Parts: sequence; C-alpha cells; structure tokens
Amino acid sequence: FKDIEFIPTNNIIENLRAVKSYEEINKIKKACYIAKNVFEEILNIIEPEKMTEKDLAIEMEYIAKKKYNVEKMAFETIVLTSYRSAMPHGRPSNQKILNNNPLLIDFGVVYEGYCCDITRMIWVGSNINKKFLEIYEIVNRTLELVQERTKIGLKNKEVDSIARDYLRSFGYDENYFGHALGHSIGIDVHEMPALSQKADEWILQGNEVFTIEPGVYIENEFGIRIEDTVYLDKEKNGIINLTNITREIIKI
Repeated sequence: FKDIEFIPTNNIIENLRAVKSYEEINKIKKACYIAKNVFEEILNIIEPEKMTEKDLAIEMEYIAKKKYNVEKMAFETIVLTSYRSAMPHGRPSNQKILNNNPLLIDFGVVYEGYCCDITRMIWVGSNINKKFLEIYEIVNRTLELVQERTKIGLKNKEVDSIARDYLRSFGYDENYFGHALGHSIGIDVHEMPALSQKADEWILQGNEVFTIEPGVYIENEFGIRIEDTVYLDKEKNGIINLTNITREIIKI
C-alpha cells in the first residue's frame, strides 16, 4: 500500500447535503407554509392561567397531524412561559401559561421528509414589559441584519459574527447569547454546516438552507429568540426567507 494515498472522508455525506436542490427547497418551503397555518390557529386557543405549556405543545401537534396531515413534528415542540423562556433548550412543562408575560414557541413540521424550524415570541396580556419590548427590537434587528448581509463567499463563522457583534454593541455578549446563530436544515432538523464559531469552517456556496435564530436570555426574567428558516439563493446571491410569519410582537 506504499503508493496508495488515503484521503479522509470526514463529513463527506453531510457536505453533499449542505447544498440543496430546488426540489428540496420547495419541500422545506411547504413545511414552513404548513407551520405558519398551525401557528396562526393556535393563537386562537391559548388560554392563559388555564392551559399549561404541555397542553399547548400537544394541541399544536394535534392540529398539525389532524388538519394538515403532517408526517410528524420536526422535533419536540418547545413552549416556555415567563422566566422559563430564558432557557434556550427548555422543554414544555406543567407550568401554566402566565398572563402579562412572554411566551416562546419553537417548533417545526416535516413535509415529504423535509423539516422546518421556527421560533416566535408572543406577549400574553395587555401590560407589555418595556424592557422586553426594547430587547425584542434588538433581537429582531439582529435577524434582519444577518439576512441582509449574508452572501455567497462568506464563511459560516463570519455570518455568526454579524449577529454576535451587533448584540455585543448593546452589551449582550456570550453570557446572554450562548448558542450558535443557526444550523443547516433539511432531512434532519440539525445538519451541517452550523452558523457557529465552534463549527467546522464552511464557505457559503448558494442554495444552503439554514435557520437564523439570534436570542437574548436574561436568567429569572425572560428570554427572547426569533428564528426563521431561510435559504441563500444562488442566482440572486441573497437570503430568501421561507418563514412567512410576522416578526412583529404578537399580542394575545
């Protein structure tokens, strides 16, 4: 074997899956469309002080499967009320949804084998917290900046830095935003490459589909995360948002 050169095949399949065909992109777009309909329906059934986080997560799954015939949810639906929204990877509990508090919903559905992943914030009640409102606008602008500035040729770590640098300018460093900016998505909800300082380097080529999910988490108060599923259009060299749900603060 002296004359044979062994070439590492680390992540070879994952790298092939990173760039999507238009057929794949359209399936993810359809998943986002179904998710939008499910989300808009549940806004009418939320009962603060009666319904628990688990209750709402179960209702979302029921509507998705019964009415929209989805194969399955992309992952366990996350519903977190009040101070529990400050847990980036929290799971729904028997905690009742509290009035005059934020409600974080992170969910996705699977359509013809392809996933979407969306997070939205709801304010439950009429007395909106001023601090929450101010930070929400910062997080929302962070997401907008990333979508505006992400182009072919950028490295995944550079995309992550767009968000991190902007949040840091308001004092929200890694202590407030500790997770990756986003991840690729397709057949699996978490694919490569990730938009992260810790991820293997990837230079954007176009037609990657990924999430953008900046957040600010203040322990024992609240967390704010806004997440869109998007793709980098190869022809237009710009981000196309597949998530057609308003990013305005939703009040119920």
